[in-house]
Amino acid sequence: MTTGVTASVYIETSVFGFYNDTKPESLIKRGWTRQLFAKAKQGRFIPYTSDYVVAELEATPDDAEREAELALIDEYNLNILLPSDKTRWMADCYVIAKLMTKDNYEDALHIASATVNKLPFIVSYNFHIARKNVVTATAFSNAISAVNIQEGYQPIQILTPEEIINAK
Repeated sequence: MTTGVTASVYIETSVFGFYNDTKPESLIKRGWTRQLFAKAKQGRFIPYTSDYVVAELEATPDDAEREAELALIDEYNLNILLPSDKTRWMADCYVIAKLMTKDNYEDALHIASATVNKLPFIVSYNFHIARKNVVTATAFSNAISAVNIQEGYQPIQILTPEEIINAK
């Protein structure tokens, strides 16, 4: 990320869950998550999410948790990306390339949403689950980017809130 340039970032579902998480083992992620949202509000990032994220948040069983997570979208002025045939096509490409499976197709949709909307960064705590066929987060991002380039899209980076905040 270049200093002085406002980056567009896609905030994936897992990040929302840490905003109000008070479990002791989650406090560090909570801090980074809150910093991410604060930096977005300050204009350091242009925050995006998608209808896929909204649907996942709406399925949260706990009423108070669901409402608090959904409220973050309005509070921090997140732009919401809509589903499209191109998004589903790219998600299918990740599955065909064996980077994702049908079991984690929602994750493929998140990556595809960011890709087809030309967002260079995805912020997530979740993609460690999806990269079981790839050794590192960097290798996973590189493999996703290779598929993106093959399909005429730009490379993408998948980072944690801490990584995107500390990026120069």
